[in-house]
Amino acid sequence: MPAQPGPGRLKADAAGFEPGQAGRDRRLLTRTLLLYLLPWWLLLPGLAALLHRYQTETELVRLESHELELLDTHAAGLSEAVTRLDNDIRLIANVAESTAARYAAKANRNDALAIYFSDFLRAHSQYTQARLLDPRCHEQVRVDRRSGAVQRIAEEALQDKAGRDYCDRPLASPDSQHYLSRLDANIENGRVVLPLEPTMRASAVVRGEHGAILGVAVLNFDAREMLDGFSSPSTTELALLDEDGYWLRSRDRIDEFAFINSDQERRFSKRYPKVWQAVHAASANRGSLLQSDGLWTYRRIEFAAERGGLDPPVWFAISRLPADRYDAAHRTSEYQLAGVTSLALMVVSLMALALARSHVRSERTAAMLARSNQALNRTIEELNTSRDELVQQEKLSSLGLLVAGVSHEMNTPLGAATLAATALQEQLRGLRAAYERGIKRSDLERFATEQAEGLNLLAANLERANALSRQFKEVAADRANASRQRFALHLLVTDVLALSHNVLKHGLIELTTEVPESLLLESYPGPLGQVIQNLVLNAAHHAFAPRRQGRLTLRAMAGAREGWLRLEIIDDGRGIADDIRERIWDPFFTTRRGEGGTGLGLHICHQLVTVVLGGRIFAEAGEAGRGTRMVVEIPLIAPQDSPATRPT
Repeated sequence: MPAQPGPGRLKADAAGFEPGQAGRDRRLLTRTLLLYLLPWWLLLPGLAALLHRYQTETELVRLESHELELLDTHAAGLSEAVTRLDNDIRLIANVAESTAARYAAKANRNDALAIYFSDFLRAHSQYTQARLLDPRCHEQVRVDRRSGAVQRIAEEALQDKAGRDYCDRPLASPDSQHYLSRLDANIENGRVVLPLEPTMRASAVVRGEHGAILGVAVLNFDAREMLDGFSSPSTTELALLDEDGYWLRSRDRIDEFAFINSDQERRFSKRYPKVWQAVHAASANRGSLLQSDGLWTYRRIEFAAERGGLDPPVWFAISRLPADRYDAAHRTSEYQLAGVTSLALMVVSLMALALARSHVRSERTAAMLARSNQALNRTIEELNTSRDELVQQEKLSSLGLLVAGVSHEMNTPLGAATLAATALQEQLRGLRAAYERGIKRSDLERFATEQAEGLNLLAANLERANALSRQFKEVAADRANASRQRFALHLLVTDVLALSHNVLKHGLIELTTEVPESLLLESYPGPLGQVIQNLVLNAAHHAFAPRRQGRLTLRAMAGAREGWLRLEIIDDGRGIADDIRERIWDPFFTTRRGEGGTGLGLHICHQLVTVVLGGRIFAEAGEAGRGTRMVVEIPLIAPQDSPATRPT
């Protein structure tokens, strides 16, 4: 017998866990939680960092695009103003040449030009001065705008502009190209006009007949309005620089036009050398660079020289977006992503905790199921062992019933033989007594007759006992060997029923057999005989009430399928309830548990029929719903494999 579990083991199993299970659960929970959380705690911050970088770069690109658009807008305005100036100086020069061709006298020509210059300045408020210089750079005609009024300057007030670039450069040019000066302060009589009047001068050579140089037309452009428009309503700091790095427009007005005083320190290139170096060395006309003090954006403004201009000026429009503006967007992105990441990590952590606990519960349940399965397997093994023992007991019981039946059947012929032998001995003693008295002929004849009758009776009963012994030997040998052989079914039925005659006789049961002598089987007579005996005895024990007569019919016929045998054991007894009819083949099922029944008889029949004989067995209600019909259907030729290898 297997060892019984102790009280401690029972207590642990009943509680659902073994000692130390709580510690193992905690360790498993920790490992599982780390397994679930670690990838997310690495992945989410990494994704947040990448997203933060992407957002920062996207915001930087957006700010850069905005600043470049702002610079492009201002550059377009500056280019438009300078282009208009360039076109206007060409117009002035053409008018001067036309006037010179019309008027031969110098005085008339100058008067006509003065009138035109006056009309031109009145029509174009951005110009402060229109002049005509002779080839020696002396002013010949000059019209100024002063305090909003346009007036011609008297001849005695005209100035000598020799040495000024806007006069010398066009005259020195072999192709007499027009010229745009740098954006400078207005200078009159050698002095800078204060307050500063940012002025840009355009000049062009005026020629007369046969290409003779008559002089130089000069147009002064007042750049204050243009520069005032170079501003931004946002926090962006705008600056307009010349090609030497001096401010033409600055946030701090004191830095503007520092080249007038030759102040080298008030240059953008001195204050922001890295930015100026990057901007000045850049091959592209526009771009940006990120510095610690902010986002710098630049736009190189070059005025087209393909129209015959001399050394057009180069300006740089530069903007700076303060670092705090950029850092604010950076911090906003950080805060947003930190919040979202923290929330995501919290949600993931809660989900991971729930999943880890679920996993621990699953593992605990699986462990409990494994222990339960082990216990169940042990129980099943014990039950199988017990069942095998009970099956053996049932077989022994069946064999015991067989032996008891044979013993009882042999009592009758052996008792009769004993009585016959006793009578013969008594007759022999009577013959001896008669011989001593004097025997008569009639005594000898009577002795001979009685001896013949006694010997016949003795021989008949001994033959009957010998037949019973031979039948028992055949049945027992068949069941022990379980060999496959060819046999007649009616002979097997006769032998089996002969050994069960005593049980049926005492049970007041009438047995009728309907087995054709022509039915031959190639099967296992031992197992089939045991099935027939068990079914007959089961019907005798269970179908009828005690001391009540009944009828049993054993009928054999060819089955519905070709090559099959149908064997029926029919009783007219109490029948089997519908709700238990399908359970009668289960092991240990019996309705006579308290009366010594093991519940294995019909189970053995089912195993022998289905496993050994290769057929099927079932029960159904008898004729007219009375009694029970046990039906066995087996092939006339049993399966080839040995029944000894099959479970019973």
